[in-house]
Amino acid sequence: MSAMSQPSAPDYARNRQEYDQFWSSRWRRHWTYPNQTKLRRFRHLMRGHGLLERDGLSVFDMGFGLGAMLFAFRPSCRLAGLELSPSAVAQAKKIADQRGYAAADFRVFEPNFEYPAEWRGQFDLVICSHVLEHIENPTPVLSELIALVKPEGYACIVVPINEKP
Repeated sequence: MSAMSQPSAPDYARNRQEYDQFWSSRWRRHWTYPNQTKLRRFRHLMRGHGLLERDGLSVFDMGFGLGAMLFAFRPSCRLAGLELSPSAVAQAKKIADQRGYAAADFRVFEPNFEYPAEWRGQFDLVICSHVLEHIENPTPVLSELIALVKPEGYACIVVPINEKP
């Protein structure tokens, strides 16, 4: 599998620093209106497909922040994801452990990352929220995300709408 489309080195460094600071702020990660609204809408969508009520799902999230969408699922679910912020990955691992999730595999996104072969076709749900708009050529990234979905699985891809670039 080819490596994902990559941001330039200065963009990567700037984004990584910005998101690490953002996700380490307790107030921002829990109480900002956009995060609460996004989570409420996400839960509504997942309930509509009967996914929040299912045990044992495997769920992947590209750019998961602190995992608010991932932690909407039952502890019997297997969670995995990539995030730019090392502090967010550390916090998500801690939360998953505290809440007793069956399995959690959270990794820091690094330039030239390739999805592990064992992830291909293994997820009931792949989430990618507000990530693709940061990638110059999202087509290969989207193809790689879809390759992670099981047959009959779901992909929840969210990009900003009516927002200034």
